[in-house]
Formats: sequence, C-alpha cells, structure tokens
Amino acid sequence: MKFYASKPEDPPRSARPDWKDKKIQNPPATKSNVLSPKAGQDLILLSRAAVLFMQALNPGRAELMKGQNSNWVALTIPSTGQFNQSSETWWADGATPKFETIGYAWNIYAGFPEDKTYSGYVKLATLNHSAPMPDPLLHNWHTEPWLYHVMTSISTKGDQFRIGQAFSLFVPIFSKSSDKPLYHNLSDLEPFPDLPMQVTVSPPKKGATLNVYAEPSESSLVAYSLNTGDVVTIKEYAPRGNHIWASIADKDRNELVRWLCLRHETNYYTAEWRLTTPSVHTPVKVFPLEKKALEFQAYGWAKISKTKTGNDGKNKSGGDGKNKGGGK
Repeated sequence: MKFYASKPEDPPRSARPDWKDKKIQNPPATKSNVLSPKAGQDLILLSRAAVLFMQALNPGRAELMKGQNSNWVALTIPSTGQFNQSSETWWADGATPKFETIGYAWNIYAGFPEDKTYSGYVKLATLNHSAPMPDPLLHNWHTEPWLYHVMTSISTKGDQFRIGQAFSLFVPIFSKSSDKPLYHNLSDLEPFPDLPMQVTVSPPKKGATLNVYAEPSESSLVAYSLNTGDVVTIKEYAPRGNHIWASIADKDRNELVRWLCLRHETNYYTAEWRLTTPSVHTPVKVFPLEKKALEFQAYGWAKISKTKTGNDGKNKSGGDGKNKGGGK
C-alpha cells in the first residue's frame, strides 16, 4: 500500500470561465473516487449503521455554532456537499441518504499502484460500507487519515479553507462493497517518496533535537533524541491526522522499531523528505452541544417530534397508528 497527498485543483473550479454559481466563491474541494474512468463516482444508499457511524465521527459543534446547530447537522445539509443528491430534510425525516464517493483536497489517500485495472488510476484503500462499522473512537481521521477525510473548500485563488463557517467535518472514504472497489486518477495525487529513504535531521528551529518515540504518537514514550545533522533511514509510513510519522531501526537494538515525525502539521523535520502539497488544516476545537441542539441529533427527529402517543398507544395525529404529522 502506498500513500498519496490529494492535490487541489489548478485552476480552481470557481476561477474557471464556465463556473456557473458566481455567488459561491469557495466551493467544496471535492475529488472524485470512481468505479471506473467511464462510470465515474458511485452513489451509496447509506445504511442506518453507516449514518450513525458518520454522526459519531462528527460530535459537538464548532465555537461559532449556536442554538440548534451542530457539526453533524451542518454535514447533513445537502448544500454542504457530501449529501448533495439527498433530500433537504433526509435527516429530519429519517430517510435514506445518498452518499457520493468523493474525497477532499489536501487530505491523504492510500492505494495499491500494483493494481493495473485502469491505466493511470490507483485502486484506493476504502472503508467497506457493507461490513460492520468500526469503533469511531479507535478508527477516525486522527488514527487513519487515508480512510477519513476532513471536508475542505477552495478559493478562486486556490487557497484552502475549512468548510462552511470554519467547520471541521469528517467523512469516511466509503466504497459500496468489497467487490466494487474505487479508483482515483494518479494525476490528481502526489505520491509519498519511496521507502526506504535516507534522511538528515533538520528541525525548523536551528540546532534543535528531534525526539524518537516508541510509537507514532507524541503521547508515547520518548526513546531518545536525534541531533541536527544526524542521518537515519526511514522504512515505513504511519500518517496520523495531519502528522506524518516514519519508522526507523533503533540505534542500539536493530530489531526494535522506533518512530520519528517527518511532518507536524506544516513543519518538516528532515532536510530531504518533503511534499509539495500542503497538509490539511488542523481541525477546530469541538464544543459541547447546547440544550436546544440535542433534539436535532435524533435520526428522524421531525417524525418523532410530530408523533404524539396517548395512553391507548395510538398516534393522535391520525388515530390509526400511522404518522400523519409529517415525514415519509
């Protein structure tokens, strides 16, 4: 499996003469994950389990979001971009949404370049929509950023922005099933440098040292430090969020694997290892939902709120046990 950075459009779609919606200057920076070059994107009717998994990936709200708003409610709005072909009220009605197989620029993909099904395309590593959903606390953008993207938007000048009013929204790279893989045009991707690769320690701060960790995480044990100018050989990548980690052989016991950070957000720590594609912006802080927002978190909340049940268990909006107060 090989890692790739998702390059932004050049020129951006909103800067092109054929751009129709002149009011939208910073549209979503979507990238097509296709069934084949001719078939184009897939459209997945999301299962309830997948919907609730996506909701769990997008808890709380951004600092500017007030009242009934939340990260998840912002994501469900079709004009946000991910559910563009779904009804405006699909979440409130508890309807089945249509999920477009798209990713977003400045994020990371993983793929299998040895798959030669379509020339000029890489077969993507994806999350199988037909399989049981994983634990969102263990499997998310912070742990597997090639399977989960942060939604981004792009300006007419090609600058990266967070979606909407500076939201950080997370979207799985779903494929419909294991027998319907997705592919991505290699011309839209920047491959990570091939490994193994010899690199020279060169932190942003002149003369600083670079910590080497027991695991690809700053919260793990610091094994030792490398000095500016030290040369090591990196062997394996481990992207975590917008940090790129790489394994090296332990300097004292060669059978041990240690980890150093090649890129921390926008900072690089070796002289040779670089990507021309910038990293995706660090997600904004998540705040607890306000009381008014909680009722909108329920799948099909419009149906629930319009259904009034009496002591006889019948729906008072119709009397026949059917919901006539709204929804489908």
